[in-house]
Amino acid sequence: MEGSFILAQIFTIGLCLIFCILTPILTVIALINLKKCELSSAAKGIWALVVMVPILGPIAFWIIDPNPDKPEPKSLSHAKTPRR
Repeated sequence: MEGSFILAQIFTIGLCLIFCILTPILTVIALINLKKCELSSAAKGIWALVVMVPILGPIAFWIIDPNPDKPEPKSLSHAKTPRR
């Protein structure tokens, strides 16, 4: 019985260490990438607040990719559809 509690504690401590190490690393990398983006100062400020959310903020930053210099994909709504 005590062995399972020890394993649970080891797992929990390991998870906390990974979280505590991963959070600042991801945040710093995302902030460096944000500095390279050509956005307005208000947009950079909002993204800086989003990036400060642990783990999910930097992931959201990389998923959204706020760099405006990339061309947006063409919408399917503008595609010509054959008439019947």
